[in-house]
Amino acid sequence: MINLIFPAPPHPVEEFFRSSRSGPELPTLLLLLLAAGIFAPVAEECFFRGFFLPALARRWGWTRAIHGSAFVFAALHGDAYRFLPLYAAGCWLGRVVSRERTLLPAIVAHAVWNLIGLALLYLGMLYMGGIG
Repeated sequence: MINLIFPAPPHPVEEFFRSSRSGPELPTLLLLLLAAGIFAPVAEECFFRGFFLPALARRWGWTRAIHGSAFVFAALHGDAYRFLPLYAAGCWLGRVVSRERTLLPAIVAHAVWNLIGLALLYLGMLYMGGIG
């Protein structure tokens, strides 16, 4: 119902999927999967939860640092419509890292989040006739 009044803006990857009538070619799709499933989660988790979160925690304590790093994580994605889910994910990932004292679970969770989102976007566009 809300989507009828305030439709979601297209996801940046939608243009990529629409780049040709039959969708992206296999090498390009594999590159996207590599970027979304490995490179982005590793880079973002190393920065936000490996560097930024502990730096904030030394100044603010862990609870405020988790919220602060999650806020910056969501804001730097540059998408106001998806800010709250990204903020919630950032808080959850921050809590995981603060509890486990390792980045690996956060990297894996981030990769799974990205890949599921990518698959749902692709399948939704196929179903709605946006590609293929």
